[in-house]
Amino acid sequence: MNITASNIINEIDRLNKNVFYNYIDPANRGVIKIVRVERPEGPIYIKRGNFLSGGNVSNAKEVSISVNMIWRVANAIQEDIPINIDRIVGASYNTRSVLESLLAHTPAFYITYP
Repeated sequence: MNITASNIINEIDRLNKNVFYNYIDPANRGVIKIVRVERPEGPIYIKRGNFLSGGNVSNAKEVSISVNMIWRVANAIQEDIPINIDRIVGASYNTRSVLESLLAHTPAFYITYP
């Protein structure tokens, strides 16, 4: 099955917008809040920060996960083959760990460690 940006957007858009999502890296103490998801292929707008320890989500800057990054990740996904998002995007994009974490919170994707 070929994954498209629309598949990724559909999965992330199903996530609850009223909760904070943890990063998959336990060293990152921040959280992610989905503001909105634009269909069919993005972008995804989020706020991120330390909201659970006193930060104010309303004051946080809204940033986006670009359509280009979503497509780059979608094109690299193959069924039952692990991917490394940092390698796919060449360690560029400030929101790569956000996309990785949001994907891991969907039922369609999971985390694996070597």
